[in-house]
Amino acid sequence: MEIHCYGREKLIQPYFFDKYPLYHQITRECIGSIFHARKVENVSLQKQLCGKSLDYFLFYPPEPIFTEGELDVIFFVLQNMSSKVIGRHLGLSHRTVENKLQGIYQKAGVHCLRQFSEYSRHTGFDRYVPQKFLKPLSQLLMLDAG
Repeated sequence: MEIHCYGREKLIQPYFFDKYPLYHQITRECIGSIFHARKVENVSLQKQLCGKSLDYFLFYPPEPIFTEGELDVIFFVLQNMSSKVIGRHLGLSHRTVENKLQGIYQKAGVHCLRQFSEYSRHTGFDRYVPQKFLKPLSQLLMLDAG
């Protein structure tokens, strides 16, 4: 997966890339590469980064201190989603989301979202994407040999 900022809005545009060497038919010398890109369609991965470099994602939590439910809330709250929006995504009330967020703050030793965002940058939680939010997809690209 490669992720870069594109467009005027500088929105993250993640793509899955399949890359292969391209060989000359006669000499069998590598003359380049061929690739196929598939845009990641999960809208929750496309957040505005405001000039921040995000070169990779983590698919496992960097530290085992949060529950699965807390990790889901962390993922969405770090994308500046409100408790109501997070609740709709997770099938929870906004009060439940806010209670989970208070527990997250307590475990992280912080008191507000600004402090938690800083904590997340230092620990790697700002790069964490729960695997259940990714949809597996594969496509076969058939090339005409003629």
